[in-house]
Amino acid sequence: MTLHSMPTRPLLAALFLTLASTCVQADWVRITTSEDSKVSTYADPDTARTIGTRVQLMTLTDYRDAQVISGEQKFNSVTMQDEFNCNDGTGRHMNLSAMSDNMGKGTTVAAETKPAPVRLIREATADGEMLRFACTRK
Repeated sequence: MTLHSMPTRPLLAALFLTLASTCVQADWVRITTSEDSKVSTYADPDTARTIGTRVQLMTLTDYRDAQVISGEQKFNSVTMQDEFNCNDGTGRHMNLSAMSDNMGKGTTVAAETKPAPVRLIREATADGEMLRFACTRK
């Protein structure tokens, strides 16, 4: 090891950590906004993964007004790993995290780590738009 290489190691480590933290930032694409502009849904197309007739991807629901879980527990956004079946129009949340701040930021207020039951997704809803978006990634 030379004296010239010693200062570059901390610099390289800092650069690596910066790049790693940037890579985990989602590139959210707005899919829908409610008529009253109080709720918007987003998807991260970079996370789309096809498994047979299903597509999994990260989604986010963002609320203009804080949502109350109970007492003082409030959240402003929910990040989810969702799964959509492009053949039969069903979907489910694989897991989700309710976040204290908008756009999936802040601290986790609540989480669900087990998959939800499969549900039929209705057209002309935010879920219907998300299904259409996910299935174009297939």
